[in-house]
Amino acid sequence: MKTDWAKLKEQNVVLHDATRPYWTGFDTDGNERFRYGVRTDDMKKLIAWKAEQAELTAAVRAEAEDKEAQREKDRAAGMARLVEYTKINGGLEDTRANSDHIRQWLEKNVKGYISPENIDVCIQCLGPKGTNVLTWATPAPPPPPAPPQEELGTCADGEPQLSLHTTTDSDLRRASKAQVADYIQRKRDADGVKYNRPEGYVSGRF
Repeated sequence: MKTDWAKLKEQNVVLHDATRPYWTGFDTDGNERFRYGVRTDDMKKLIAWKAEQAELTAAVRAEAEDKEAQREKDRAAGMARLVEYTKINGGLEDTRANSDHIRQWLEKNVKGYISPENIDVCIQCLGPKGTNVLTWATPAPPPPPAPPQEELGTCADGEPQLSLHTTTDSDLRRASKAQVADYIQRKRDADGVKYNRPEGYVSGRF
């Protein structure tokens, strides 16, 4: 490691003045060279100081790398959180205007740092409970209610009742007489239809 003479002078002027005058540059391998006359104890102190500076530099570099990795992790999670706001029913519109509002708020209030927490606060501040500058999609109408659960029993001949919701003409052709009669009656009851058959009417099926 190259000696930072300015920093050494700032931190230990005595050691600086005891070694700097003897420094002559670097050899072909890049090692620092000192001319004859520098004290051995001073050289040991200089070597120890340089080792300490190397450790500090490595620690600072590692901390910076950790912060950058965390920043990228937070950014990815924050962007995913922003997408969630656009996916919900009646959610945030994916427009240039909304993006500009969000970016400007982040830059002004959190130095542009993107994270799920910062996105949540940003949306609250710019949404209906805040300045209300963001635009939102029109909520889709709720889906129609599901048909009531069918409870099927058995017909007079012991065959299972046919479903009023899923039975097809093909199913009716394969069904027994009792199943068809039961199905027709339940269908009429469900539709509220009353049939007045002519006197003497006989179904072609039965």
